[in-house]
Amino acid sequence: MNFTYKLKEPKSEKETLIYFRSYFLNENKNFIYSTGEKIIPSEWDFENRQPNDLNGRTKRAENHRSIKKQLDRYSSFFTEIVNRYKNINEDLTLDILRQRFNEEFKKIQSKDDFFRIYDEFIEEKENDFSGNAISNSTLKRYKCNKTLLEDFEKKTKHKLSLGKFDEKTFNKFLKFCVENREHSANTVHRNIGLLKTFLLWAFNKKYSFNS
Repeated sequence: MNFTYKLKEPKSEKETLIYFRSYFLNENKNFIYSTGEKIIPSEWDFENRQPNDLNGRTKRAENHRSIKKQLDRYSSFFTEIVNRYKNINEDLTLDILRQRFNEEFKKIQSKDDFFRIYDEFIEEKENDFSGNAISNSTLKRYKCNKTLLEDFEKKTKHKLSLGKFDEKTFNKFLKFCVENREHSANTVHRNIGLLKTFLLWAFNKKYSFNS
């Protein structure tokens, strides 16, 4: 997928917003997103879709380099998201991209993001018809484990996050299984194994950056 930048008012003599734009062929729609950056159109390189006069030590050049640095954040994140969805063989829709951009640039977190990603994990397993596909019974265990994790989050008031799933969270979940749910050693071992498989999947998909 390609992207570009456009000015909100390209013929204005005053500063105007810079928009990020990408065309979604399957939906026949343009994704247009305000970067929040502004520039005077006369200082915009319409051919290369970036601020002009990027070299030198002038105040304008420094400001233009700062704007370009911010624009590069959008293009880099867009490329990362596109590649991530290609890796999991899922369609990236305009609405999903807008949600990801809001999460990244406006810090608007989607509700239960941990479980949204867990749902993606389950969906991938459900649609895997290769030789590595799991059995229906294992799929049911993953779904039950999700319910267990939701109960853990609700009762312990410990918000689950892939980026913060550290040893402390792991041990707290382990304690919950033993003391609150009174699971046997075999059940605990099985559920921990299922959880670790999901976390490894999320790590490989670059949803999680914990080692």
